[in-house]
Amino acid sequence: MAVGLHTEVVVMLLSIRDLFVGYKMVMGALHVLDDINLDVDKGEIVGIVGESGSGKSTLGQAIARVLPGNAVVSGRIMVDGVNLLELSGGEMEKYRGTTVFMILQNPFTSLNPVKTVGYQLMEAARIRMVRSGERYSEDRAYEMAIQALKDLRFPDPEVIMLRYPHQLSGGQIQRVVLAMSLILKPKILIADEPTSALDVTIQAQVINLFKELSREMESAILFITHDISLAYVISTRIVVLYAGRIMEDGDVESIIREPMHPYTQGLIAGVPDLSKFVSGRVKLQSIPGNPPSFLDLPSGCKFHPRCPYVKDVCKVQEPPLTKHDNRVIRCWLYGGG
Repeated sequence: MAVGLHTEVVVMLLSIRDLFVGYKMVMGALHVLDDINLDVDKGEIVGIVGESGSGKSTLGQAIARVLPGNAVVSGRIMVDGVNLLELSGGEMEKYRGTTVFMILQNPFTSLNPVKTVGYQLMEAARIRMVRSGERYSEDRAYEMAIQALKDLRFPDPEVIMLRYPHQLSGGQIQRVVLAMSLILKPKILIADEPTSALDVTIQAQVINLFKELSREMESAILFITHDISLAYVISTRIVVLYAGRIMEDGDVESIIREPMHPYTQGLIAGVPDLSKFVSGRVKLQSIPGNPPSFLDLPSGCKFHPRCPYVKDVCKVQEPPLTKHDNRVIRCWLYGGG
């Protein structure tokens, strides 16, 4: 397991240090991510979880370098020893696709509306072959595209190849983008709510494909989701975000079975347990209050207005990330105060 704080020097596939992301806005500056320190190694599937507005998508976009033009970014995002934040736009293009690939939350933005699905999948195959040192073959590219569509359970892949994005449903578009990721086989795959438009059966198949990609290609996968129960099914590790901060980071079994941060405890308590609904008397638990606005973040620990264990120090001083019991946690309950 690769946890977000290290005292020794450990070379990871992805190493993020002191990442800050803000946005210049007319109404003021938005500080969306702060003090993000995260290591992800080959073969890991890391679930990035948290409520809407916690900064999950921004983290993925920062790694893939697809943030909007008004973003202000500092820190380091190291991939194979290269700081992606120091690369020019042209240099970064060499890393997109086969090194870092992001499946965006809105899959329609990932495809060219005036090119057929087949053209775009075969272009992904061409990039994969060229960067692998393999001679490009149109027949081979077509085979790779068809196979990827079959893996995503399209019953008529040859027909899908001839269609344009606007001729497909949202769920089909999502699967086409997933097929593109299978073709590119990136070292780091960032998947932002990739199963949100899929039915339960296809969702389970996609999760298995992600696991195969991680196992066979040793790809690192960052699986962004608001659903901690889904993260539990697919992940080897879970990172919990709140108000743009990492609150807890550890292996999936430890996080789910023994959550330490009050916010993580609240997320897990809100997951329905169908076995207890037989009597019809069980009431779902929820975290009181709402996530804070990035325009008006509270002082001290950003979770303290909603925390059942809040102490005086929580209101005035933000806790640092610390190691505790083989995981990383940001909470005064486990370090000073």
